[in-house]
Amino acid sequence: MPVTKSSTKAKAARPAAVAAYLASLTPEKRKVIEEARAFVYRHIPKGYAEFMNWGVINWGIPLKEFSNTYNGQPLCYVALGAKKNYNSLYLMGAYESSSGNYTSPFSQKILVDAFRKAGKRLDMGKCCPTSA
Repeated sequence: MPVTKSSTKAKAARPAAVAAYLASLTPEKRKVIEEARAFVYRHIPKGYAEFMNWGVINWGIPLKEFSNTYNGQPLCYVALGAKKNYNSLYLMGAYESSSGNYTSPFSQKILVDAFRKAGKRLDMGKCCPTSA
């Protein structure tokens, strides 16, 4: 019987710190993510911590401050990440999944108009606004 190689590849370890994550990006991707990160810092309410989770930068409430979450994960308010072909800005406060409505201070019109003005395509996906 012929021997076949496994087609599964081991996943690279995800960076555990924001600095390591940024260092892992290409200079072009790092520049875009750093600009978006600065934007988040200018607008996020005080009291949210920055940490890595799910392979992207998160701002939210870490488990050390609130561990009684429904899924054992930190409560995330905003997340930012660079993927192979696009960047994602996850706005957890922009969408309320039980009703399917956008929440204040965001509205669907504000998001659509802002993406259109920037020349980007808005893709809400699974409650995750991304730009391509």
